[in-house]
Parts: sequence; C-alpha cells; structure tokens
Amino acid sequence: MSDPEILLVGLVCVDIINVCQQFPEEDTDTRVLHQEWKRGGNAANNATVLSLLGMSCEFLGTIANSHEKRFLLEDFSKYNIAINNCVFYENHQTPLSIVMINSQNGSRTILHSEKKLPSIKLEDFEKIDLDKNNYKWIHFEARRGQTNAVAIQQMLEKIANHNQQTDARKRIRTSVELEKAVPEFSILFNLTDYIFVSKDYSKYQGFNSMEEAVIGFQQKCCPGSAIICTWGAEGAMCRDGNGTTHKSPAIPPEKLVDTLGAGDTFTAAAIYSLVMGRGLEEAVDFGCRLAGLKCGIIGFDELKNFTQ
Repeated sequence: MSDPEILLVGLVCVDIINVCQQFPEEDTDTRVLHQEWKRGGNAANNATVLSLLGMSCEFLGTIANSHEKRFLLEDFSKYNIAINNCVFYENHQTPLSIVMINSQNGSRTILHSEKKLPSIKLEDFEKIDLDKNNYKWIHFEARRGQTNAVAIQQMLEKIANHNQQTDARKRIRTSVELEKAVPEFSILFNLTDYIFVSKDYSKYQGFNSMEEAVIGFQQKCCPGSAIICTWGAEGAMCRDGNGTTHKSPAIPPEKLVDTLGAGDTFTAAAIYSLVMGRGLEEAVDFGCRLAGLKCGIIGFDELKNFTQ
C-alpha cells in the first residue's frame, strides 16, 4: 500500500442492513429479503469510495475491542484502507446502525446507537507527524456535541500551523462535513478550505434553499474557502471564494435501489476531483453523477474505478 494521500477522520460503525419488500408496519413480524453486515459511518464510507476510485487513503477513528472489531479490521483491509493511527478502546462497544432499505423505492431508514464510544481527540491526532506523512487532504466528519466540535477545531488549527511552517507544495488542504442539525458546528466555519453542508443542517440554520445556504454560510467562512451544499433530489450547489455559484442537478438512476451512503459518495467524489486538480464546479458535477450511480446499485463496489 502506498503512503495515504487522503486522511478521513470520523466514525466507523457496523451497519446491519435489512432489505425489505416494503417499509414494515409497526408491531408486525416481517421477513426481510436480504440481511448482511456492512462497515458504515460517514468518514469510513468516504474512505471506501475514495479507495474504489483509486486513491490511497487512511481512516482515523476510534474502534472498540468488542467482537465486531475483527469484522471492521478485515473490511478495512479488503478495501486497502490504512488504519495505522486508529485508537482502540477496551471496555467499550462498537456503534451499531440498524438499516431498513425499502426495495420499492430505495429509501433507507436508520436506527443508530453510538454506544458512548469516544471520538478522536486532539492528543490522538497529535501523534501523527504531518511532516513525515504524504497527506494532500484531511477531511473531518463532524459528529455531535461540543467536545467533538472543539476537538475538530483544535485539529484544524494544528494543520493550519503546519501549513504556515511548510513549503507551499506540501500544504494540506482540509474539509469538514456538517450533516447533523446541531448548534456546535459554527466554530468550524473559518478554519477549513471546504465546508460540506447538508440540507438538514442548512434548514436547521434557517436557510430554505441551497442558494440561500451557500450565500449565508460563506459569510462565516475564512477568505478563499468554498461552500458545498447538498439538497437531496434537487442536487447540489457550490460557491467559491470569489462568490461564484454553480448548481448541479441530481442524476437519479432509472430505478432507485439503495440510497444508503449516497451523501458519503457525493462527498468522496468531490474530494477525489479536487485532489486530482479539477475545478470546484466539475467536482460538484462529478459528486452528483457518482451519487446518482450509487443509488442504482447495492453497496459501493460497482463504483470501482469510475473516474469519468
């Protein structure tokens, strides 16, 4: 495995996938069409998609020493994702998600239990020597709570200090995903090169469209940074540091099969494009295209090497 170029910081969990004939009614006994375990979590999924696109990447997160650990480690290895710097916790349990996929329309319903597993802290991140690694990009998945937001803030500040003291060619670009509708994330806007914001977070902040969101959020960002906002079936919009906006429509498949991880696919595809030197508009277009392709397949594997 070559030195990782992209580091993804965030959650890994076990998804127990249940494909149902239709969404089950309450208080019924329903037989599923298919059930399997999958490795999940936004940042872990980002790493999977980037690896399938041919990128050398690393996941940084916390992993419990419960019985699911073996499955997670084997699955990371299957996709050639480095986990050298992950932090392992004794006496904790692995976060689990119960996922119900409706085979009629591809919708996914998620019941998630975090099991109180701690997230990555600044002291964990400081063990990584940024000078000796080959990272071109570090992406953070913001979780929940003030503790996680402050930890990401501190890690971004550490990267900024590194960038100030190193050659411009070795500068590490950064991005943060803000998906959950929680208040603590506002401290992260002026610290990163790219902010990915979801429809849920945007509406929570009072924006009724992605047009409103990219304009409103950019006022909080540091000069030169870009906002990328996803809006479900309406597609995505970006706004660069010069105030130029671009809207890309969603590209749904002929049949919606599995929408689980579509947003993670979009984020990974956009990062891939930007790392490859493509412009912001092209990156958002590619993100919508690959997310649409993902909605027409089960899982991620058929995305392999789709770099068009």
